[in-house]
Amino acid sequence: SQHVTLTVMPSARSPITLFMDSMSQPSRAVHWFCLMNGIAHNKKIVNVAKGETRSDEFRQLHPFAKVPTMQDGDFVLGESAAIMKYLSAVRDVEDHWYPKDAQKRARVDERLDWVHTQLRFGAAGIFQQKYLWPVIFQRPGDERHEKRVQAALNSALENMEVTLASQKYLAGDQPSIADL
Repeated sequence: SQHVTLTVMPSARSPITLFMDSMSQPSRAVHWFCLMNGIAHNKKIVNVAKGETRSDEFRQLHPFAKVPTMQDGDFVLGESAAIMKYLSAVRDVEDHWYPKDAQKRARVDERLDWVHTQLRFGAAGIFQQKYLWPVIFQRPGDERHEKRVQAALNSALENMEVTLASQKYLAGDQPSIADL
């Protein structure tokens, strides 16, 4: 197993506010991105399971009622990929996270889209079927759906193994936002 050392970058700008739920993988991705890049942030926990994203107060902040949501001054933005791309543009972030080179950036975008449409579909589906429905909501998962998402996850993991056999990270030899 390889260990990667990531440098924490200092930030001179005002902290952002990150509205997140630790159960949300996209929320954790943005939080980790901030930590690894020294982006000062205030973490505000929003409990999705308790319906806190559907409150009038949160909907005024972000009408889609989703986490993560970021506030940078008066600017509010949702969706983890959009937040990390924005922070890459406005904060002192090493270029490998979201490269300026068009071809390298396109590769990161491709892998980021793949993670959200392929890998996350299977992984989140298995989590929902095995844990969320039976443990949190006390109702059984759907066996047919579980089989579909398990097949999707297996296929995505096989594709990931092929990719990682020839490079260290999903989009090349340095970490990018697609790896989070």
